[in-house]
Amino acid sequence: MATVGRPVIAAPAAPVSLPQWYARVSFDVRDRAHASMSGVPCRHAGPFTVYRPETAEALLWANGTRALIFDGYLFDRERTARELGCAEQASNATLVSAAFDRHGTGVFDALDGCYVAAIWDGETGRLIAGHDALGRHPVFYARTADALWLSSNVLSLAASGAVPVEPNRVSLALLGLRYWPEAGETFFQAVRRVRPGHYLVATAGGTPTEHRHWDPLPADDEPWLPEAQVLDEFEPALTRAVERCLSLTPQGIMLSGGVDSVTIAALACAHLRAHGQPPLVAVSGRTGGPLSSEEVMQSRVTAALGMPHVISTTPEWRRGRDHVRLSLDVTPELPSPSNVYWVGTYTGFYRRTAADGLRVLLTGSGGDNWLSVGDAHAADLLARGRGVQLYRFLRSDMTTGGAALNEVLYRRLWAFGIRPHVDVWWARLAPARKRRYHRRRWEERLPAWLAPDRELREDVIERLLARRTPALAADGRAPRSHYRHALRSYANPYMHHENETAFHVDALCGVRLLSPYHDKRLVSFFNRIAPATLVHGTRYKGLLRPVVARHLPSLGLDRQRKDYPADHAAEELAALRSSITAVWPDYQFDILAGLGVVDASRLSAERGAFHRAGFDGLARMYGLLSAERWLQARSNS
Repeated sequence: MATVGRPVIAAPAAPVSLPQWYARVSFDVRDRAHASMSGVPCRHAGPFTVYRPETAEALLWANGTRALIFDGYLFDRERTARELGCAEQASNATLVSAAFDRHGTGVFDALDGCYVAAIWDGETGRLIAGHDALGRHPVFYARTADALWLSSNVLSLAASGAVPVEPNRVSLALLGLRYWPEAGETFFQAVRRVRPGHYLVATAGGTPTEHRHWDPLPADDEPWLPEAQVLDEFEPALTRAVERCLSLTPQGIMLSGGVDSVTIAALACAHLRAHGQPPLVAVSGRTGGPLSSEEVMQSRVTAALGMPHVISTTPEWRRGRDHVRLSLDVTPELPSPSNVYWVGTYTGFYRRTAADGLRVLLTGSGGDNWLSVGDAHAADLLARGRGVQLYRFLRSDMTTGGAALNEVLYRRLWAFGIRPHVDVWWARLAPARKRRYHRRRWEERLPAWLAPDRELREDVIERLLARRTPALAADGRAPRSHYRHALRSYANPYMHHENETAFHVDALCGVRLLSPYHDKRLVSFFNRIAPATLVHGTRYKGLLRPVVARHLPSLGLDRQRKDYPADHAAEELAALRSSITAVWPDYQFDILAGLGVVDASRLSAERGAFHRAGFDGLARMYGLLSAERWLQARSNS
């Protein structure tokens, strides 16, 4: 590891750890002994019991009529405390309780941050549990015969012995196709997740129900924000989001060298400089080989901003292990199996960072989600005859993203440009035939080794059909905006699954990553910006580029593009193929086969296809290895 610039002098933040608490609300008034019989440290008030309470951020018990658990952090604490009539130093749980008194179930919309709050309201006999708008702090729950159990750590809940832990076969089968679980589902059949923008209400004798408290997407007929307004408001809005994160006193920033993280670094340094504070420490990972364009940019940015720069390399984190073996080693600690075959490598990176005392850091994650333009924009440009804008949109994927021409033409011009209009026509003229066609296509495409159990196979096909963006809007007409229609129809896996995985991995490694791009207010603003405004000439993320160019005018970030050398990609592919080929014989897939998720004998034959597989095919194979390893760990625990 190398440190460039002055030594790191920031005081280490308090340790960050993965919550281990879980809670129970008993709906059987005769059951009050459960808490003391479990042998696990707990606190309870009436029907509400919190196990391992010392791992939660804050608890509150009020005269037996209200019990509350809070974990995470809140933004704007001073203003919130003042508005609620609370002391400035009041605990987060106290603020949540006061907000609940004022707003009722609107408490989750009234508060912002990254948190989970569960409130037992004895006056109404209800449990209300929810989390931040984007679901960055997860909430898992399971209903048993006489109680509701919940936690922000699905493994802690599963290990409690209180809820069934049978695997979710559909989630495992979808993983074999590189899909995340359905919204609200997990890899445990009995355990569900509260979806982003929702809260949970549970009462005695009733089925827990989820209710929406936040929706970042505008109504289909809501006009886009005028471009002049967007250009005036964008940088101030992003700056406010950065300042909210800075209020939590991060020590550094994860600096990749891409435009997303560089913009955040520039805005953060400008704020700190204006307040007479030293710059953040830049933390960067590198491959250890010849410097890529983004790695060169890391050094140029830190020099221009006067930031200390902590650099470590992939070989330091891997310590002689390849991506695949390292990731399989860490799989038992994860909340779910994964098809991300480098998860072990970045887990090593995060742990190394935490060991250096850098535990709270800004990050540029989220920029790709909210500031890029979805492919379905092509369908709207075709419908409106905007040929020049369509050309620029196609070119943006090549000039900025590094995509090949044939890939762009297939994906943007055909799959998300012409085909949505064909789908509308077909859905109007022959909807039943259209559905039969798509079902037949999935029946043909499903690998022979996947879901040999017929009932499971049918269930998987139905889930896959349901994931298709509907051809028609809810009123039976062609979508007013294919772009918005696709966004609204698509259950973003980043919000529904990846956020909770990121939370688990970050906390497991002892770091807290703060992402201004995931600021609730900013996300609502971003989703009201017209796609044409987001595309800057023939480069996407067009709103970031003028901002970063003003702060760092000599670095050429307004013209930056992704650089993927062909020889580097070929080397990575060969290394991944070699790693999976070496590991594959160690796995017989007995557990997946026993669940009816795979046919083990047919799956073993896939090894012969490794030499033809690209990254997608190999990632699918890794997902199966990860699933079997994760299930092994669960069966042994």
